[in-house]
Amino acid sequence: ARGGQQPASNWDNLSWSDPALFWQYLTAGEYRNLLFASTPGLELSRVAAGINYLFQQFGPIGLGLGWIGLVVAWFGGATYRPLAWLLTLGLLGHLLFAAIYAADNSQIYLLPFFTFWAVASGFGLAWLVLAALTRWPAYRLWVVGLALFLIVAIITGSGLALNYNRLSLEGDRTAEVWAREQLDAAPGQAILLTSQDNATFAMWYVEYVQHYRPGIIIIETRLLDTPWYRSNLTRLYPELKIPAVGTGASLGQLNPSRKVVQVYAPQSQTGLP
Repeated sequence: ARGGQQPASNWDNLSWSDPALFWQYLTAGEYRNLLFASTPGLELSRVAAGINYLFQQFGPIGLGLGWIGLVVAWFGGATYRPLAWLLTLGLLGHLLFAAIYAADNSQIYLLPFFTFWAVASGFGLAWLVLAALTRWPAYRLWVVGLALFLIVAIITGSGLALNYNRLSLEGDRTAEVWAREQLDAAPGQAILLTSQDNATFAMWYVEYVQHYRPGIIIIETRLLDTPWYRSNLTRLYPELKIPAVGTGASLGQLNPSRKVVQVYAPQSQTGLP
């Protein structure tokens, strides 16, 4: 529904009228070049960073319960073997993908990794509870109560308390302030070129959502060769002349009345290395 409204910052033009483009969109064809694009050193550092994120998310108790769950799933008999394979392949597969996929802020791709670890932790805790009930059946309420306390108060509560200030961005206006500064510094009717996600999305938000200095054109140069983005630019800026793909012409040559400025965002300290 939102895509049907032709938003200024739409990503691709999703339409059944062109099945090839539709399939390219669904299979992330424009991003396949990022797969296996990391160097071995970067991949190792991302694996280490992913493990560090795991500790931040679950803490020592959550890590311990996860390992218990994995061990029990593997050595608890044939009944649990499918679960063992599912957890192991899910954990290793998503950690490996975050390491070899050379995208910025690739900690986002660890979300399924954390989900699989949460399942392993829950399975480990359930096994401990059942083992305790079998050994001390008279203390059923105490055992169940302790398990709930572990989940809610220690694992969830401590994780929230320790990470809330670091993760809460409620008062962080850094990106908005930076984007407004770039638009303020640009001459009227300028063309601002970006080639970084943090620069592009910040300026898109300020111009298209807040309608700040709408006369300035923002162009993401990494997308200029894609038909859907060129079509989107033509719709947004009918007066803009766009160089044909593969030619040596530049935006400045074709649009002499507009000053072309390359914008670079500060290096982000977020995400995996």
